[in-house]
Amino acid sequence: MPCAYIEETQVSLLSSEDRTNLAFVSPSKIQEWTLAKIEDYTNRIEALKAVHNSAAAINRKLPRDVLLEVFSQLKPDRRSAGWYDVLHVCRLWRLLLFRCPAFWTDVLRAPRDLVGVTERSMARLTHFLDLARTRPLELSVIGLPQSAARALSSHARHIVVLEVEGNQRDLALLNSLIDAGLPLLKRLSVAHRCDTRNTRALPPIQLGYDKLPCLRSLKMPSQSSYIMSHTFARLSHIELYGCRCRSCQASSVTYSHMRYTLGRCSALETLELTDLCLKDLPSCGGYDTVRLPSLRRLDVWDDPGLMPALLADLSLPKTCFVSLNRAATTFESMLPEPEDCPQFYPVKFADKVVVEFDAEEYATLRTYAKDSQLLHMESPGPFRSEGPMPSFSGCESSFFQLVLQVADIFAPPNDVTALTLRTAPPLGDTIGTHSVALRKLLGAFPRLFCLDTTAYDGKTDLLSTLGEVLDIGLYHCPFLLELRVRWRYQIINPNRDSHWLSPKVPYVPRRTGPQALGDFCDAIASIIKRRAGRAGPLCTLSVTIVPGDDDELPWTELAKRAEARLQEELGFTKLVHRIDVSYATDAS
Repeated sequence: MPCAYIEETQVSLLSSEDRTNLAFVSPSKIQEWTLAKIEDYTNRIEALKAVHNSAAAINRKLPRDVLLEVFSQLKPDRRSAGWYDVLHVCRLWRLLLFRCPAFWTDVLRAPRDLVGVTERSMARLTHFLDLARTRPLELSVIGLPQSAARALSSHARHIVVLEVEGNQRDLALLNSLIDAGLPLLKRLSVAHRCDTRNTRALPPIQLGYDKLPCLRSLKMPSQSSYIMSHTFARLSHIELYGCRCRSCQASSVTYSHMRYTLGRCSALETLELTDLCLKDLPSCGGYDTVRLPSLRRLDVWDDPGLMPALLADLSLPKTCFVSLNRAATTFESMLPEPEDCPQFYPVKFADKVVVEFDAEEYATLRTYAKDSQLLHMESPGPFRSEGPMPSFSGCESSFFQLVLQVADIFAPPNDVTALTLRTAPPLGDTIGTHSVALRKLLGAFPRLFCLDTTAYDGKTDLLSTLGEVLDIGLYHCPFLLELRVRWRYQIINPNRDSHWLSPKVPYVPRRTGPQALGDFCDAIASIIKRRAGRAGPLCTLSVTIVPGDDDELPWTELAKRAEARLQEELGFTKLVHRIDVSYATDAS
């Protein structure tokens, strides 16, 4: 033993070779010798672990190319802290992953914040780009510092999707990146990140065909839109939006500039316009018509003033879907005047109209032609404001103004044969003073074959107007063949302290479920019997029961009884050929 303070038990665990070598080591060199041996054994252990992992069944039985294919299908989520765990399973997997560009293109696809990026993070990004090799890259970055722009320029010929959110300086560097050429870029998205310290206007994004020959989809602020005319002709999707920051507000584009832009988009298939903040907005159309023969979808999220002017100036295919969404007080204010656009096809060619009105006064209008949707309009309603839920009287007034608007928009003649009306729960207490609006709505659709409506008691709702005789001696909807009703039980049986109750509605004792449903069935039967002789028989009468919350009544059994009751009242008289009553959860 070289030293007395080294115990025999400690040395006995060493191999005979190490004990022999230790005997010749001077005491001053023992620690150095042991550290060298520790490093040697550690390396041996790591090597043994690698051999052990390489001999695992999955590594022995699966060829390397199969493992590479498996790794190429991984979708690493950079938002998760353990997305890189697969790199540390074993050396073989790590080696194969470094040879799998598809894995790294998925890593690069996740949004990456480069604002104030560190040198280490930038080196990691550069390494990821190198590992992706020649695979097509989809990149999304917030901020574009000089170092990042330089790294991306080295791989510019492989970028197919690029999303950049940045301030004026970042977008100027984006222009430099584009100027270097992005030959495979198909989709470009630009967003302005407001910088209060920089009040300069947004630099125009230079989009020339020679630099972006494959560009097909573009999203950018309207304030920075500058596109060469030969680039326009190849775009299939454009999304323009207005930036609300102070510097962008000072440099808003004009309506005529936007028309000039759209007029050169002969291949455009989808167009989305959001809060453009345009200057020189006309009160109506009057410019030369802009033709978009390939457009399939138009979405406008903007101030109401743009909608009628734009719709009057655009010539769209008759199959194009139009969606109008904004805080307009009326539907009519979103549409062009009849004299400006007398053949507005989403109205003129519609054969089905759907109107929905919820308890918070949000209204939706949709039109269809041969099951293809043509129009979608949303409005918060004339009484809608931020704050508490609207009162009953306000909600009721808003609904009947909506009904009058729809009746005016579809003033006869029209080809509408199907109407769906969905109303809010508070409207169950509607009284007859507003029945003129409901009459006008049905009068706007004289060729109606199918009516699908929400009903409450059959006496003060749209259903009741079907039993009224017109001045000409006929009933509303004389050609009606299919009547579908969604009956709300909770609404015609409100609690007395409900805030939905109007002071004008007298107190009615609460009825039970069977009593309320029976009264409603009697009301339907009475209406259909009154129409006999002056209107044709119904092919289908369908009633869907929509009970209130926490309602534990046996509605499925009650639905069967109601169906038998209606069958007895109407079926044997052949006024209705098919009767169906179902509970909401059982309805198709």
